Amino acid sequence: MNLSHMLSGLHLFFILLILITTTAPLTYAQHHGGEQAPPISFGSGEVTVTTSLIPADFIPDSQSPVNLKIRFFDTLSNVNIESVSYRVQIFYGTQLVANQMFFDKDGELDIKIQPKSDCEQEDLWKCTKYFGDKDPVVPNALTSSPSSIPVISGPVFVESGQYTVKTDIIGAKNPKTQTSQDIHFETVVVIPDVQQFMINASGIEYSISAKNFQDKISELHYDESSRSIIFQIPFNWEHLAHTAYIKNYFEIPKNFIPFNNVNSFVGKVNDVLIYPKDLHYDKYSNKNFDVIHFMINNEELKSLKTEESEINVTITP
Repeated sequence: MNLSHMLSGLHLFFILLILITTTAPLTYAQHHGGEQAPPISFGSGEVTVTTSLIPADFIPDSQSPVNLKIRFFDTLSNVNIESVSYRVQIFYGTQLVANQMFFDKDGELDIKIQPKSDCEQEDLWKCTKYFGDKDPVVPNALTSSPSSIPVISGPVFVESGQYTVKTDIIGAKNPKTQTSQDIHFETVVVIPDVQQFMINASGIEYSISAKNFQDKISELHYDESSRSIIFQIPFNWEHLAHTAYIKNYFEIPKNFIPFNNVNSFVGKVNDVLIYPKDLHYDKYSNKNFDVIHFMINNEELKSLKTEESEINVTITP
């Protein structure tokens, strides 16, 4: 079969698929507060999408791009579904900021986001532009491949807070199945808020940067007697079911003497000892500071519930 016949056949397949999707009801997943959407039946199994940012602790900066990755895969085998046509919409609150079709062969969509904060339009999506190679088969889609990464440039990820990524799978296939209707997923991407705190140790002041993936920290201080960082996070326990995790990153200057010979930490939340996995100490990724990664997932949060309107955390070498 020559190339023109092959492309004609693919175009016919896609047109038929569009005709099917316009007459079939949509399948919706429930809203999910984390980076992975609830699974949906597909063929003989279940599929879902995960949404992530690289770097994961990206903060808004008009000079810094960030990569948005959306992976579509079988939840049982953990194998990607191939030849996927995506419609991706990104919302900041209720404001649509991006809306574009993509095609990716390996089931792992990679998009470079170039945040630009100079939009003067009331509808933010009108400032967003899209760049990349047009797919030869899927109408209005940009191709995503290792050699061709599409670009979204506009008011996307320019503010800290929660962004909703709505992903429609318009077409997909693997050796056994292909979509007969749109599959809809929603995931949340949180752009951290950054706070600066001054702490004192042995009469020397140090600046600690806290990246918050939920509400701002209400208080942070250093206790010299125990060498502990102590902080509080406001938290409404009525929202527990929709909270995938509590997460913070703390950037500690490398010249902070009390932690010079420290390799790990223990933590307590509301005076209850947390699991070692909840704390990770990174001493190597940055030449200027070390990073304490603090994260508690939903299941552990349930066991830490109190009547208080905040979470009290102590991190100690």
